[in-house]
This record gives sequence, structure tokens and C-alpha cells, in this order.
Amino acid sequence: MLGGGIFQDLFSECRGCFALSLGLGFAFEAEIATALHAIGIAHDLGWTRLCMECDSLYVVQTLRLKNPVIPWQLISRWHRARRR
Repeated sequence: MLGGGIFQDLFSECRGCFALSLGLGFAFEAEIATALHAIGIAHDLGWTRLCMECDSLYVVQTLRLKNPVIPWQLISRWHRARRR
């Protein structure tokens, strides 16, 4: 599985990008892992506002929940992202 993202500003100018090799897994896991990675990068860069686009409505709804069901392999990443 692969994941990746592109960071753009309000004028659609590219501000960075990333790609992840996630090994084997389900598409949902790849989408969640990619979203959590993007949140981490944005935090590290000091960005306080982030608008994310995702192909999976299920992932978007999961990230909006207060106590979502996250695959166990990603729980530590989830807790780090929530603290940020």
C-alpha cells in the first residue's frame, strides 16, 4: 500500500508533498495512516489550520469522531495526532 499528499496554500501553490510506503493492508488503514502523517507534518511546520481532502467518506467521518475505532496498528499515531 502507498499513501501520499500534497500541501497547498490558499492560492493553490504547492508548499510540499510526501509519499509513504505502508506495506500490506486495507485501503482504510492506508487512508487513515496518510491522514495522520499529514497532520503530523502540518504540526511540525507550525501550521494551525489544515483542510484535508480524502477519497474515503468513512475516513473523514472517523477522523471527526471524538472516540473513533482506529485500527490497532495506528493507535499510537492517532493519540499523537490528537495531542497536537
